Amino acid sequence: MLRIKRFFIVSVLATLAFSFGSCLTNNTSSIVNDIPPPVTTEPPTTASYVANLGMMRGHLIVAKALLDQGTPEQAEPHLGHPVNEIYASVEDQLQTYEVPAFDKSLDEIYSLAKYTPAAPEIKSGYTSSIEAINQAINAVPAEELQSVLFLRDVISEILETAAVEYGASIAKNNKIVAKVEYQDARGFVLYVEELSQQTSLKENQAFNAALQDLKEVFPSVNPPEMAVRSPEEFSSLVDQLISKIG
Repeated sequence: MLRIKRFFIVSVLATLAFSFGSCLTNNTSSIVNDIPPPVTTEPPTTASYVANLGMMRGHLIVAKALLDQGTPEQAEPHLGHPVNEIYASVEDQLQTYEVPAFDKSLDEIYSLAKYTPAAPEIKSGYTSSIEAINQAINAVPAEELQSVLFLRDVISEILETAAVEYGASIAKNNKIVAKVEYQDARGFVLYVEELSQQTSLKENQAFNAALQDLKEVFPSVNPPEMAVRSPEEFSSLVDQLISKIG
């Protein structure tokens, strides 16, 4: 009788151990399966590098217009965006191309505009920042910068961002409600014009005609009360322009 009890107890313990082991295995498997795969990100392309630098230039184009008209308080966000929103996205590639860092120069003119907007150093700091950005762009091999396909990628990225900014500036009644976003989009379009004039695109009449249509959306750095074009029309103009690049 004692042997039977012992056998029964051992059997029960073995069954419990097996069940516990199976449960642990299943739970462990579930935990392992619930662990998300590692996130991998593609390194930024050279076109994105140049596009981001171009958008820095676009912000500064707007900032200069606002400084020239005597409204440094409006220029302040456009001086801040290059260093606060964009610089980190090009920092690694600046090192790759052995371009000296220029974030301090950008930060300096932003701080001056914010705290001492009448400081004459803003003008010289602005000039040195433009020169630094141009140096960073020109670090890319000239044959790549002049490539039509490369320019298409760069301009597409800049103008797609411009379309987002423009759309964010307009309310449903077509009224412009976000001045900074309107100005951002304007600066990006004006930089695309500047870039095109430094490349073979300046000879592309269809492209330049489409670019003029896009520029007419922005009659001034100071936005009108009502938008000249709806966000959908703006995006359509962008598509038309990009299709002319080739």
